[in-house]
Amino acid sequence: MKLHKKICSIICTLTIILSPLTSIQVSANSNINIDNLSFSESVTDEEKKALDPILIRILSEEEGEIVSISQVNIPFEENKDNISTHVMPTYNFQMTVVAKRIYEKSGKDNFKFIAKGHWIDNPFWELTDCIALAWSDNFTLYDDTCYTLNDDSSPNLTWCTTRNSVTPEQGVAYDVDLLVGERQEYVVLEAKVYKDDDTGSANVVGTYGHVIITAQDISVGYSGGKDPIISMSATIGANLEMASPDYTSFDY
Repeated sequence: MKLHKKICSIICTLTIILSPLTSIQVSANSNINIDNLSFSESVTDEEKKALDPILIRILSEEEGEIVSISQVNIPFEENKDNISTHVMPTYNFQMTVVAKRIYEKSGKDNFKFIAKGHWIDNPFWELTDCIALAWSDNFTLYDDTCYTLNDDSSPNLTWCTTRNSVTPEQGVAYDVDLLVGERQEYVVLEAKVYKDDDTGSANVVGTYGHVIITAQDISVGYSGGKDPIISMSATIGANLEMASPDYTSFDY
């Protein structure tokens, strides 16, 4: 597993250096700002403050209305079975979850969910982590992507992510390869979903699992129902710090 991790890191690093297709400079557009976005009445001015330049750019990609925003600063919860001397700082990771109504599926309730993780402090352990989104109300996934960005002023997009698991009516997760020596400040997971036109209230949750000490695979599971839950587990002997889940909800 350690050898596999090293090989993946070397391949990703070389690919970023040598290939313009895997390391994409995202040009900043000064004309895109929060005033260009549309919000439902349920979104407060305080919640809008969570939208940094990264999210504003992502939310400007499709026509639509932002219906929900939630942000939490996360103290990682150390794995109680394997106490480590390397404890993450109290508030070193921030998770933001956004739901936006879009109009790609005619006659359907159509939404884009975004989970954006922000490493406020660069992690000590740079192995392979996992980010996930889950939702209620049997929305069906039809498009998803995940990537890392180096910062919000001149974001350099890298594709060192691999889909971990997917249950189309419940959730999707990606493994995130944290490259040694790279400042991957942001991790972004986007999911587009739809269902037959209806009315209701849905819940979305985003979370993040951070592997420390030893590189190991992460298994991800989703529970259905009105309050979606994401579970992550690593193989025996691994240390997995789980972020407090970030929930948001919206009416449709």
